[in-house]
Amino acid sequence: MDTPDQLQAQLATLEEQIRKERCQSAEDLLSLQERLRAQAAVIGTRGVEIEKLERTLADIRKRLADASADLETFSRLLHDSTGRPSRVARGKTGLERLLSRLLGRGKSREVDVPAGAFDYHLTTTPYRIYRPGGCTLSGWVVSRERDPVDAIRVRFAGRTFDGRFGMPSPEAAAEIGPQAAGPHPGFEVTFDTPPGTHWLRLEARLGTGNWRCILKIPAWSLDGSTRP
Repeated sequence: MDTPDQLQAQLATLEEQIRKERCQSAEDLLSLQERLRAQAAVIGTRGVEIEKLERTLADIRKRLADASADLETFSRLLHDSTGRPSRVARGKTGLERLLSRLLGRGKSREVDVPAGAFDYHLTTTPYRIYRPGGCTLSGWVVSRERDPVDAIRVRFAGRTFDGRFGMPSPEAAAEIGPQAAGPHPGFEVTFDTPPGTHWLRLEARLGTGNWRCILKIPAWSLDGSTRP
């Protein structure tokens, strides 16, 4: 039979073991709570990412719907008033006749500047059906001639819109290499898009002060009430 001292020692040992187990349980609980907080943070981050992806998907769907509507509208613009297809397929003469009718050659003429030789890239496409609210073209342009580009503009619907030129463009350096004469060939130009059929002219000024045409295309701008 154990003596009182032995029983006291056993009791002390038991209490110490209980204390250690309680400490271990508290540590385990704290560790579990920390893991749960970390998992909750991961779930929250993934939820934000999923929400962003859902917004991106919705934006893509909207842009696809707009593009589909633009194609339908463009198809209508390429038909004459009788509903028959225009004579675009017959070659240059038919195309010139169509553009003359759509752009109203007999109304007002803008003087074209000579075409220039350029390397360029547009990060926003000009090939679209325009709508109210204006448009911004951006990209980079480098002259193949001796004189570098020092200014950019758009002419649209009888108005001239000066843009910003001389912006850094790593894409240009990667595409055609560094350009000592024009190390910052990036540009951005914003212009109004009133309803109607117009010519869109993107033009650059060389160091000589002469303007040269980079791009000239027909453009259609619809008012807010137009439906494809």
